[in-house]
Amino acid sequence: MIVYVCVGLPGSGKTTYSRLLESHGKVIRINQDELGTRGVCEDRARTYLSAGHSVIIDRCNFNRQQRTPWVNLANTISSHAVAMVFLT
Repeated sequence: MIVYVCVGLPGSGKTTYSRLLESHGKVIRINQDELGTRGVCEDRARTYLSAGHSVIIDRCNFNRQQRTPWVNLANTISSHAVAMVFLT
């Protein structure tokens, strides 16, 4: 299981790429714009990871403070975290 953490400005391609991976069955997409809060996203990601799925976190995650919860979640579930940086 892998936690893919998207990093990038709005409009840099995070959602397009995340949807593409999800459509191929590679990951389950977690998007804060659709789910509302980071807490809901964290709960959803934890549920999917615990069930053995990889997830992609589709949000800006523009600094270390924004990315840390996802890395901590990956460490808690015994999975890996990978940052994917999208440049405009």
